[in-house]
Amino acid sequence: MGEPLNTESDFIESKLLELLLAPDPSSPEWQKEIAGLVGQAWVRASDPETSDGVALDLYALIVEASRAGSKDAQKRTLKTSRFANQPAGIEAVLSPESQSLGHLEMLSKVKASWCPSFIAGRLRLGALSKSSLDLYLKWTMRNSSDTAELLGVFVFPLLDSKVDEALKIQALKLFERSLPTTYTNDPIAESSTSIRELIAWLKADGLATKTGKQVMLLLQRQLRRLQAQPHLLLHGSVLVVLGSGITSLPNKVRQGLATVLVDISRTITSLIESVLTYSDQTGRIELHKILPLLNNAIPMLAQELKLASRTSDGLKAFLEGVPSGPLEDDTGAIDLIADMLVRRQSLGELSCAALLDAYDRDLAQLAEAVNLHLMGSVGEELFYDPLRHRLTTDAQGSSPLVKIVQPGVYQVRTNGSVRVLHMAIANPVM
Repeated sequence: MGEPLNTESDFIESKLLELLLAPDPSSPEWQKEIAGLVGQAWVRASDPETSDGVALDLYALIVEASRAGSKDAQKRTLKTSRFANQPAGIEAVLSPESQSLGHLEMLSKVKASWCPSFIAGRLRLGALSKSSLDLYLKWTMRNSSDTAELLGVFVFPLLDSKVDEALKIQALKLFERSLPTTYTNDPIAESSTSIRELIAWLKADGLATKTGKQVMLLLQRQLRRLQAQPHLLLHGSVLVVLGSGITSLPNKVRQGLATVLVDISRTITSLIESVLTYSDQTGRIELHKILPLLNNAIPMLAQELKLASRTSDGLKAFLEGVPSGPLEDDTGAIDLIADMLVRRQSLGELSCAALLDAYDRDLAQLAEAVNLHLMGSVGEELFYDPLRHRLTTDAQGSSPLVKIVQPGVYQVRTNGSVRVLHMAIANPVM
């Protein structure tokens, strides 16, 4: 039964191709004739006895007919479930010579694990053209969770390929127009990763080509998106990217970003003033976590903060040191500082240590103000105390000593009593 079915399918395919070679969507006769063929193609493609390769060819022609203006094809729902598993021999069906945008667009609708890498390979065969570029972007957007992944799947592979520079520029413009105005999925990770990757590309390739200049415009757009969600600007990972990344760029590139960076600096300054005006003591201490990052993040930021502090006593006091006010009885503030100490210890030595020097000094001042102390140091061996040490294993060591993996935090109250806020993490000494 398979041979007659495929023979009839071949006839439908050839007739559809004839009509698609000279589409005339304004003609009622053309619409009527192609509707009959589309209907037959859809029935054949949906038949489980039709081979996967033939079904894919027929569905691809329906997609092409829809693009050509067939009203009947535009109403059709294509059944993609039959392609949940990669069809055998599909590489032969979709050779570079025989594949069409219809084939790829059809497969781009299939929600199956084998499709993304297959389509990506087909779209990067070196035959990418202006007509397939839009499909390439639509497909990558459908299969990317956020902007950072989209950059990795769509933009950078294209920039690193040997396609014509005009096509690269067109792709960048298309990508920029497709971006939403805000970061949505995981805003902190998405913004910091995408900006870091663009900075890295510019650092390597600069502005020597038209493509480089277009990447610069894309980075400006990313920074504007960041400014549109100002709460992200006070997050440490974002500021580290802005600081260590932007200061590493060539001067010419930094000059191209000057306007947007000044605007971001002013936004950050305004945010700090708002927090100082409306937040409680705990909120002010939270800001101190990023004070050194603020001072080092953006070249223009220090100047903007200094200018703003001339008219804001609160901002001036904030920039000059530890927030004023009694902290000894503020349990929330004490717990927050203790959490900050633990998080800082868990970071250890970082490549961006210079950015954290001022933070460490501020944090030490805050801890001293409320009599907080670290419990042990990494690698130190102490006598085991079940009230101060949390072991990493249930195994008992042969020694009464334990080795500190992560220091704990305790407070000495004004009456001399000790309060453990975070137990030290330790290994038994065997």
